[in-house]
Parts: sequence; C-alpha cells; structure tokens
Amino acid sequence: MVLEGLKVLSVERKPWEALVSGSIYVFVAAFLSLVLFPESASIVSVLLVVVASLPLVYDAIKFEEKVDLKYSDEHHIMEHHKLFVWFVLFLFLGFSLGFFILYSFLPSSYVNQLFSAQISTIQSVGPATGNYISLQGAFFSILFNNIKVLAFCLLFSFLYGSGAIFILSWNASVLGAAMGNFFRESLSKMAPSLSSYFAVGTLSLLRYSIHGIPEITAYLLAGLAGSLISTAVVNDDFRTKRFYKVLDDSTDLILLSLIFIFVAALLEVFITPLFF
Repeated sequence: MVLEGLKVLSVERKPWEALVSGSIYVFVAAFLSLVLFPESASIVSVLLVVVASLPLVYDAIKFEEKVDLKYSDEHHIMEHHKLFVWFVLFLFLGFSLGFFILYSFLPSSYVNQLFSAQISTIQSVGPATGNYISLQGAFFSILFNNIKVLAFCLLFSFLYGSGAIFILSWNASVLGAAMGNFFRESLSKMAPSLSSYFAVGTLSLLRYSIHGIPEITAYLLAGLAGSLISTAVVNDDFRTKRFYKVLDDSTDLILLSLIFIFVAALLEVFITPLFF
C-alpha cells in the first residue's frame, strides 16, 4: 500500500510527482524481481511496475469519467483530459528514466537478467536508413506497427479498464533499455568524466524523445478512450445519453491519437536520423 499512496488530484496538478514516483516504482520492481525471480526478471519487473501504478491510474480514469459526465462543454472536457495525459505521460517518463538508469549503471550480468526480453525486442527492430524508397517503406512499417500497438492499448483498456498501463510499462522498459544501450555504447568510446556522462546521457534522452513523446501521447489518448467506454459499459450507461456522450468524447480522443501516431512515425523516420 505504500507505493499506492499518491492522490490523483495531487499528481495531475504536479505531474513531476508522477515522474519521481514512476522511477521509484521501477527501482523497487527491479530489486524484487532480481531477488525473487532472477530468471524471469525482465517480465516480472514490468508486471510489478503495473501492480504499483494501477490503483493510481484507475482512480485517475474514474475521475476523468466523472468530468465527462459532469460537463457538456467539449473544450472544458478536453482541457481536463489534457491534465490526465500530462500526468500519465510523466508517469511513463518516470518509468523510462528508471529503466534507463538501471540499464546504464547496473553491472552487465544484472542488465542481461533484467532486460533480456527487452534486448531481444530491440534487436528485432532495425534502424531506418537508406534511400527515399527504403525510408518510405520504413515509415509505413513503423506507422502500421504503432497503429497496431495503439489498437491494443484501446482493446486492453476497454477489456480491463486500465489495461493499457501494461503496454505503456512494457514500452517504457524497452525505451529505457534502448536509451541505456546507446548510453553504454557511446560512453565506451569516450574517456569517462562527469561532462561525458552528462553529454551522452542528454543525447540518449533526446535520441528517443523526439518521436517517443508524441508516440506515447497517442497511446495514452487511445488508452483513455478505451477506459472511458469500458467504465460507461460497466456502469450500465449503455444506450443512454450518458453513454453516447462518452462515446463521442472517446471518438475525438481516438482521432487525435491517430494524428499523434502519424506525426511520431514521420519524426522517427525522417527527422531523428538527421541528428543521430
């Protein structure tokens, strides 16, 4: 219960608290998974992060549904949804930062245990390089893959209420591993110093943040949409004006998430490689 102690209103107004809490969740989950389940630490750590953060995310979604039903002004509703997105985005960034720190500074033996599944995922995805034709292919491949993940966020949230938090936690672990791998490889080519740690760490974060932030925002919007519909169905609002109001709001969120997914794919294929 200690890790569930945050309040929704507090973290929505001060999202940096969610960032710090997200990192703490990761550190605790990593320690427990390495001690108790060393052979399955890469998956168990993600599950423990989900367990710790799920009550807070669930309360936030319930709060968003109340806003949906209380106000009729779509602008006001979207303004409040923006607070939710910031809160979960900072929570995701906290997860990613925690996994990044662990990958970057733990001994290699622990890294291999804690990130074995994530490393396999990263190795299965090749970088987007080459001529315009191949870049086009990479763009559509990344776009369709991201749409697939978005669809799973929507489905998981509809079926399990806050189910998208598992997909977000897993993506945070993969992102943290990718940033940590870039950090370790880059640092191995430089003389170790405080300035080199800072420079390489900043580059590691920027390399994946350019396209990663809009991509994760899309998943958050889709997850919120699915959760709102799920909660409305569970509360027996089906075929009432309240349900159609929630459905209309959720449709707007899904359309907005598709825009973010499209922009994220463009950035990942055509913009990020220009700088890294």
